[in-house]
Amino acid sequence: NLSGHDSHGVGMLPRYIDAVAEGGLHPNAAVRINLDIGTMLSLDGQHGYGQVVGVQAMELGIERARRHGSCILTLAHAHHLGRIGHFA
Repeated sequence: NLSGHDSHGVGMLPRYIDAVAEGGLHPNAAVRINLDIGTMLSLDGQHGYGQVVGVQAMELGIERARRHGSCILTLAHAHHLGRIGHFA
């Protein structure tokens, strides 16, 4: 909210609580690597918080891009990523 995006701040808390209760959001989940061929990663967010697994995915992608010159990355099964532009 402090960044000026009221739709993606504390107003999401009720939805997150409902998602945990419904089983669609798994607190404390971490990104899992499904495919790793150096310059290509396929990741599973395991229904974790998008803000957590999104950062983990970006860190892996950046590390691979530094090592290999590029990286193609996919992230599946992540809950709401929030203001995705922040990651870019």
